[in-house]
Amino acid sequence: SGSSWVSAWTDNIQVDGKMEYRIISRRTDNAGLTWSPPQILYSSDHHISSLVVRALDNRLVVAADELNKGIFGLTSTDYGRSWQGTGVLPGTSGLSNSGISMVLTEGRAHLVWMEQRSEGKLKISTASLDIGKHAWASGVKRLDTKPQDNTKSLSPVILATAQGALVSAWVDYRDIRPNIYLAT
Repeated sequence: SGSSWVSAWTDNIQVDGKMEYRIISRRTDNAGLTWSPPQILYSSDHHISSLVVRALDNRLVVAADELNKGIFGLTSTDYGRSWQGTGVLPGTSGLSNSGISMVLTEGRAHLVWMEQRSEGKLKISTASLDIGKHAWASGVKRLDTKPQDNTKSLSPVILATAQGALVSAWVDYRDIRPNIYLAT
């Protein structure tokens, strides 16, 4: 926001013969002229994927999927100076979660993503995070409900309109060709 910027990324290093996966951040308050030293926001012995970062005013949210553990979030309400973890979103562990898309509006982060169990087709799910409380505000809800669960759903996106309505869209291969589906 303005001259305060935050950058976040994942990396991995080897520590005592074991891989450590991390989310690292740097920030600037002068539009990139100088940057803070790297700050480790999260560290794990499991691979971290689908990293997404969004900001609204002084609030920032980092969301990602930790292999076999599930989707988690990190929140800041002070331009990224300090961070708090949300814990794993219940219902996302043991799944392959990818393609996270996120939008921030009215104090919440709204996420959509692709989830897959080893035996099933890709599905589109959603959940919300209360940024001020640093906690999940809703459980996992499936968006791509259909009469027969025999097609895959891909590439979810979410946005908030100027009036605050949330709109999600994804590609679904019903009727043997790709179609775009919406949920509000």
